Amino acid sequence: MKKIFTLFISLAALNLFAMSPHKNAQLAMLNQKLTREGVAVCKEHGYRYFIIKSYQESSKNRLSFESDTMELNGDLISGQTTYSTHLGKEHDLSYSFILTNKKPESEHVDARSINILIEGYKESYQKEPLPSFSIEVSSPKELKKKIANIHRPAILLLYKEKCAPCAAFAPLYEKYAHELGEKFAFLKLDAKYTKEVIKKKSKKSGRPTLVFYNKKGKIKTVITDLKEIVGFFEDWKEEFHIK
Repeated sequence: MKKIFTLFISLAALNLFAMSPHKNAQLAMLNQKLTREGVAVCKEHGYRYFIIKSYQESSKNRLSFESDTMELNGDLISGQTTYSTHLGKEHDLSYSFILTNKKPESEHVDARSINILIEGYKESYQKEPLPSFSIEVSSPKELKKKIANIHRPAILLLYKEKCAPCAAFAPLYEKYAHELGEKFAFLKLDAKYTKEVIKKKSKKSGRPTLVFYNKKGKIKTVITDLKEIVGFFEDWKEEFHIK
């Protein structure tokens, strides 16, 4: 039986969207590398779960994290590696993980949303093309026509191909499109049209951005925080009893 390896991390360690766009992208790449390392370490030592205890990297941003709140039992493993940023620059990275075979039960660990995000990261490592269950539209004009002809609630993802958080979320969006495709229409559009699409519906900006339309084609919700986007889909899955 195939083991499932999961990352649990405090919210402070994955605060991707409270920084500048460049730091956001760099931190996303950093967390992808940490995820790969954690999975490899779990396989090597025979554990099912790992928690990031700390990390520190060598770029000018000096991104680092040190957990002083987690009171979790497990074996502490430290290591060093390198990772490439979204700009193609390579930096040193040191880390320490807590390894365990029991799912952590701690109020300081966001087990739901981070687990889902990391599943997206893990799928994005695959070299095979991802199956597509959503519809790509090329312009706001085409989007308007699609929305008018759907006659059911629709979900639009505004994204950029070179956006690290967008790339990490892409396989998750297709997963949700597959699971919830009977309830909603799933659409995608280049984020360069964001202002034209959402207009004055939201003062916030971010990538990716999720737009929810009701049956009449009116925008009801705009979400720019990735953890909130994931929570939005998980709430709908719970509503429709989809596991």
